[in-house]
Amino acid sequence: MKKVKLILLFFALSHFAYAQNGIGTKTPDASSILELSSSNKGFKGPNISLTGRLDQTLSPERGLIVFNTANAGVSPNQVYANRYYFWNGAEWVSLPGFSAIEELIVPRVFYAKSAIAQSYSFTNDSEILVLSFGTIDMNTLSMITPSAGNTFRVNKSGLYELSSYMNYNPNGSSSNRALQNLIIQKGTSASGPWIPVAGARGNWGKGSASDFKTIIVPITAVQLVEGEFLRVITACPYPDGSSQQGTASIATTNNTPIAKSLNIRLIDFNL
Repeated sequence: MKKVKLILLFFALSHFAYAQNGIGTKTPDASSILELSSSNKGFKGPNISLTGRLDQTLSPERGLIVFNTANAGVSPNQVYANRYYFWNGAEWVSLPGFSAIEELIVPRVFYAKSAIAQSYSFTNDSEILVLSFGTIDMNTLSMITPSAGNTFRVNKSGLYELSSYMNYNPNGSSSNRALQNLIIQKGTSASGPWIPVAGARGNWGKGSASDFKTIIVPITAVQLVEGEFLRVITACPYPDGSSQQGTASIATTNNTPIAKSLNIRLIDFNL
């Protein structure tokens, strides 16, 4: 009799080990190894604070899924809080929730402009004027944080397209050249140090001064890291200031209602 009971117990355990399991249901689907069922509760995965996309502290097996609880890491290997990640064998990859899909399909554009005039008088190429932009027409998903209207913090690491525009009057005599540089710079803080990443020169010959000119920095692709800053400056291209005379100005004209603008577009980034 004991042998019969042991045999029955063995088959029962074998059936339990290989059958489907259900939580909240007595009849889990035959195709599932585990089915969760509830009308008023959800699934909560394990909370983990990853240190970055390459974090192997857990000795993760391919396919492991965790819920990350903190922003961490440095571009391009950063991870973001309140997202599920799975290990693909080489790195943690964000599961595409609605917010992730929104980030992918919504164009990220920052556009600032100003009609307010700025004046300058340069005597050499070491002097600069930082352009200010008082109106922000677009800042998708707060991709940029403006500071005092003249420096701009990058809030998302990735590949950006940068461009800028300036309408200026060099106020020079007819014997002078109306040359001027317009430069986009990036820095590690709002106070620099600054390095140029895009630029253009207004190239007008002798006799062309004292008339309004336009400089456009063409679209330039630049890799930027979260926490870096951008600004736009103008400067004299010559050490002796010979490209202009008098006090120059950045201003609007009858047919150009915008004196200056800055366009920043995020075109490639990691979720």
